[in-house]
Amino acid sequence: MFADTFPRETAGIVLEDVGWNEEKLKSRLSSAIWQEREKAIAQFSSPLTIAIQHEKDDSQTSVNQAADASSCRTAQSRLPSPVSSAS
Repeated sequence: MFADTFPRETAGIVLEDVGWNEEKLKSRLSSAIWQEREKAIAQFSSPLTIAIQHEKDDSQTSVNQAADASSCRTAQSRLPSPVSSAS
């Protein structure tokens, strides 16, 4: 919306992939499928530079933090409502 509303103030747009939780993905795939995935990634991907590896690590940290926050909200929603004492 910003770029459409203010085209002269927009030099470019950065799209960020929100990522995925690789640990959760791995837990849902069979060992054979996971190994096939890893092999394909190694075969078709360029080696990661240190900067890109740091970006990947930070992205995974962000995904994990979002999952943790979501778990906390889900757990909190299951807690009983506070009982107010009548005076």
